[in-house]
Amino acid sequence: MKHNFTNVLLILAFLLASPSIFAQNGAVDFLQIMPGGRGVAMGGAQVALAHDVQAPLWNPAGLAFARRTQGYLSHANLFNDLSVHDFAGVSLELGPGLVAGVNWLRLGIDNIPRFSELQRTYYDRLIDQQYRSDGVPIDYFSDNENAIIFNIAQAYKLNLLLGAGLSPIILPVQFSFGLNLKLLNKNLDSATASAQSIDLGLLIHFLEIKQKRFILQKFSIGVVLYDMTSTGLNWDTSSEHKDPIAPSFSFGLGYQRRIFRSAGIFTIAFDKSTRDKNDQKIGLEYLHKGLVAVRAGKYNNGWAAGAGLRLNKIKIDYAFMGHELGATHRVGGGISF
Repeated sequence: MKHNFTNVLLILAFLLASPSIFAQNGAVDFLQIMPGGRGVAMGGAQVALAHDVQAPLWNPAGLAFARRTQGYLSHANLFNDLSVHDFAGVSLELGPGLVAGVNWLRLGIDNIPRFSELQRTYYDRLIDQQYRSDGVPIDYFSDNENAIIFNIAQAYKLNLLLGAGLSPIILPVQFSFGLNLKLLNKNLDSATASAQSIDLGLLIHFLEIKQKRFILQKFSIGVVLYDMTSTGLNWDTSSEHKDPIAPSFSFGLGYQRRIFRSAGIFTIAFDKSTRDKNDQKIGLEYLHKGLVAVRAGKYNNGWAAGAGLRLNKIKIDYAFMGHELGATHRVGGGISF
């Protein structure tokens, strides 16, 4: 069954204009669709929390904390099935604190109606019905947008000495740097475009308090410069049109603390971006005994919620995101080796 034409126009307009989930950077808006169950359920507040195979989409530096070999898949039908969003990623621990990964993202919109060219002038169509469109599409076309992201990240540990004399305060700090190389491709009807760009991220963990093997509390700060350098999106049309890719900056804060006699971990996070003056996100998570997580988040004018389940080396995530164009249900699952 073909999608309603009005709804298709709404989703296309949203992809180009909305700051609620996407950056105001038309060439690469699809990269700002939040992937994965945990990040979506927490409203996208992940710049300071990213730590697994999905990290390159939030903060490339977070991949340095992805232990062993990890894989993750997620899928969502967006806005009442008007479009499809898929994510797949794998990461490999190469050495102490050194991790490499590759991610794939796809956004697809099918059954976009194409209509015949309007005849004569607006006035002619207004007074003579034979020149008006009958509203019946002559055929349908698709929009497919893909990204392959190669990432490498390195983590370091050091002790900062605060104060002077015989009893300085020792502040353990763990930080990481990460780099993304993004290969972008778009196919809109018969036109194709491609681009390359680079992201750079920094993630810092500090004021970490441990008791035996448990971390009782931890503060995190994340900083990301997206598309710090790019080729622009070059179309293969006769006009050789080029869409610029503007750089953007995101900053995040995170705090984790064990509660209920260390049976659970409470996490709160906040993100702010230069993509839009109102682009800020808040996320909450409670993980009980490392098995079951409940999550909630707020992003600009929207909200999200979800849950997660961890079974040994397997994790399953679910997220619900409310939006004026229709609710989105996202499911994802990962495994570590």
